[in-house]
Amino acid sequence: MRAVSRRLWVLIMVGALNALTYAQTGKSIAQKCMPSVVLLQMEDQYGRPTGVGSGFFVREDIIATCYHVIKGAHRGTVKLVGRDTLMTIVGVVAVDVQRDLALLKVSGKGLPLPIAPGAEVGEEVFALGNPLGLEGSLSQGIVSAVRREGAFALYQITAPISPGNSGGPVVNSHGQVIGVAMATIREGQNLNFAIASMHLQALINEIGEPSSLSSLQSTDSDTKNKIYKIKYSVKKGNIYEYKYYEYKYSVYTLYEGKVVISAYYNQIQRVVEIKNDIIIAEFRNIEIIIKGDGKEERLPAPPPQIVKLRTNGEPEDGSISFGLLVFPDKPVRVGDKWSRTAFDEDGKPTAVGNFELKNAEIMKGTEFLTIEYTWKQINSENQSITEKGVCIIYAETGIILYYEKEISGLTIEGVPKPVNIKYKIEQISQDVS
Repeated sequence: MRAVSRRLWVLIMVGALNALTYAQTGKSIAQKCMPSVVLLQMEDQYGRPTGVGSGFFVREDIIATCYHVIKGAHRGTVKLVGRDTLMTIVGVVAVDVQRDLALLKVSGKGLPLPIAPGAEVGEEVFALGNPLGLEGSLSQGIVSAVRREGAFALYQITAPISPGNSGGPVVNSHGQVIGVAMATIREGQNLNFAIASMHLQALINEIGEPSSLSSLQSTDSDTKNKIYKIKYSVKKGNIYEYKYYEYKYSVYTLYEGKVVISAYYNQIQRVVEIKNDIIIAEFRNIEIIIKGDGKEERLPAPPPQIVKLRTNGEPEDGSISFGLLVFPDKPVRVGDKWSRTAFDEDGKPTAVGNFELKNAEIMKGTEFLTIEYTWKQINSENQSITEKGVCIIYAETGIILYYEKEISGLTIEGVPKPVNIKYKIEQISQDVS
């Protein structure tokens, strides 16, 4: 009986020591590897977020991440996790689109992690990164399988990862990188994948001179050479909510005989009816803010306005609206230019717009078109106004996603008042009432 008790005591002590060893291993991995991990926040050319991900240093001024983290971005910031240190991206020094890997040169320096030649099924691993933007997270698991597709190798791991982990290191118990966190299958249970380290090492061996992030913009022939016939494609009951979100200059106007600064927020467009080729839409402003003489006044929303337009963008009632005349009157490709003219009820030209389809790209499975324009018109004060800007629209529906413009020629009491406005669609929803 005493011998049995002694063996049981030994087993308990071994289990306790194993648990202690695991705790020390996880803690030591965090202490050793986390200082090399970074948070990436990417933006497009208009300052819109395109993605958040993770990365890590493989050389003192070069970080590794996933290609899909930086795809579609024109700039971004790199932050050392747990610290306030921010770095800029100097450029891309190597990329492997097929294997979803990219190497970036950054303006600062960090501690590079060693690269392991590989890993075996059953080996203990740790994933480090920023799941859902939560900085400096560590999870533990094992390599549950090695998946191969031709020469492409993936490690299936049980260490949990989430969106935001992409590009982060997966390391073994020695703190060596065995893979780069890439994806998780939400429909399964703990099915996570990392790109094998041998592909990362091969890319490190191909490091070249930095090139700009914008050079990675999609150049697929299916978008660059595609013919687009742009028109509105909406359904009855659809609701589109627009929100002005940035003013580089104040918007000056006249209100009840006074020079004021006005701003419209949360403009709602609801598709009321579609008859043949005519769309009947209701526009209303939730709130108007009037600023003047250092004061701010919030006014009730005006009555809704009903607008009729054709699916090709032409207003049915003869009104002038840039947003309705942006579409070309013929099919176009990237690089094509076109002009549109607005007329009053008497057939007199009142505004002329020149447009160019600058870019077409696919982001997260959705196709977007970028249009640059110059729009000239005579306003109600008989002033010649020139508007220059860019808008991004959904290729499928023609709805404007993002829009920014600079206006010149506007004067109030003889004083020039430049205007720079940006707005975006804050929400798109379906009316279920």
